[in-house]
Amino acid sequence: MIITTKQKITQKTKGEWFTFEDKETEQECQLLIKPANNPAFVQVWSKAATYNEAQAERLGNKLDMTYDPDFRTPYDVQCETLAYHLVEDWNGVVDADGNAVEFDPELLYTTMLFGNENKPNIKLFNFILAKSGEVAEKTAKEFNDTVKK
Repeated sequence: MIITTKQKITQKTKGEWFTFEDKETEQECQLLIKPANNPAFVQVWSKAATYNEAQAERLGNKLDMTYDPDFRTPYDVQCETLAYHLVEDWNGVVDADGNAVEFDPELLYTTMLFGNENKPNIKLFNFILAKSGEVAEKTAKEFNDTVKK
């Protein structure tokens, strides 16, 4: 079947702004989150999903009690993937002195990984993942509506 359209068909991979509210610290910031179906994220997320399996194979599926400086937990790899491939920018992030902090995926990654008081910030992680899914659904619907025209 040949599809003919007067419009250029491209799937949007630009993000949308969402407000993340941390009820514990009573702080909020805005995050520019890209859709979970953007090609860069999909490719890297797929690799991250198999990362733990590769580690198990490398160790021969045996419990290894020796220290491995290269070992990374699945959550560690997933936090890095979200920070570098789903979030484009932020507003309202400040340092201890109240100065605005420019977007830095490495800082976002460590914030999700270590959060406040050296505890993982699971709420931020889940927020980014959920909102990227919402954007993906919306962009997929827009894309499908465009194709139907």
